[in-house]
Amino acid sequence: MRNSDKKEEMTLKEVFTSIQDWLKYFKSKILIILIIAIIGFLLGFLYAYRKPPLYVAKNTFVLDENNGSNGLSGLSALGLDVGGEDARGLFNSSKNILWLYQSNLMLSEVLLTPVSTDNTHKDLLLNLFLKESGLNKVYKGNIFKVGDSLNNLSLEQNAVIKEVVEYVKAPNYMKVEEMPKSNGIITVTVSSKDEKFSKLFCDVLVEIVNSYYIETQTQKISNEIQVLEQKTNYTRALLNNQSVEAATSVDNVPYANPNKTILRVPPQRKQIDIEANRAIYVELVKNLEMKQMLLAQETPLIKQIDVPSYPLSVVTKPKIFYGIVFAIVFGLLTIGFLFVRRLYKKTMNS
Repeated sequence: MRNSDKKEEMTLKEVFTSIQDWLKYFKSKILIILIIAIIGFLLGFLYAYRKPPLYVAKNTFVLDENNGSNGLSGLSALGLDVGGEDARGLFNSSKNILWLYQSNLMLSEVLLTPVSTDNTHKDLLLNLFLKESGLNKVYKGNIFKVGDSLNNLSLEQNAVIKEVVEYVKAPNYMKVEEMPKSNGIITVTVSSKDEKFSKLFCDVLVEIVNSYYIETQTQKISNEIQVLEQKTNYTRALLNNQSVEAATSVDNVPYANPNKTILRVPPQRKQIDIEANRAIYVELVKNLEMKQMLLAQETPLIKQIDVPSYPLSVVTKPKIFYGIVFAIVFGLLTIGFLFVRRLYKKTMNS
């Protein structure tokens, strides 16, 4: 037992002695560590000075789903069936618009959208991004032109777009979020080193995604309205023609012999057809009006609150911040180098 206690005491003593030895060693090298840390501070300051600023474009809008529950209940009370839940659009939650902003399809369409860079020249947002990020030096052979679409791209161009989409989806480029404790207030933020690209990309992104969202929300009922309008127009034209034919059949026998009832049959047949089609026309008009009311209730309301405008806000971190970070990193690297160097010498000497 005593031998084990003595061994433990010797081990602890060796540990503390080793720690004191290392502290004395680093204390003797404090001047070198400070000099290299100061060099790191100056390099960090120089890096921050030469680092281009980030231009931030922010678009904020309110999304009101307005699923029409109040209007639907009122119509149902009148005994009118306007589709109920089946008339809802393809999306059933406002959270889906946040996902839509991150979808590859939407971002690809936005990147292939031509924008006016000046009064006379148009270029794709994709080309602006490649210049802003420096990737145009990597993809020299893949030149995108105005008029290119997802349907006519080569395999190499598709590969470039997929890679660029992943770049754009990164939080340091694009961020889409719903403000906490808010009811449908969504903010879209785009940050880049190019002021024009930040604003144009933010504007086009919001316009394309919101339009697509509204279209998909109301696509089913819009198709139904289109079919109803076609049937209504056809029935109206048929009624007009039948009215003319009925009048013509009466005019053909202006002084019909009352004893010959067969002469009354053609006008009566025409009148029966007119009454039947009139009833159909009334139902079609009623259904069309109800569907139009439902479309107005189901269409999401998107109201812009804040849109980006020149000059955009600039985000830059203080130069002192980068200097301190670089100084700490260089100091730690120096300590690590000195530690490995002395440990190596000790090992070789032993």
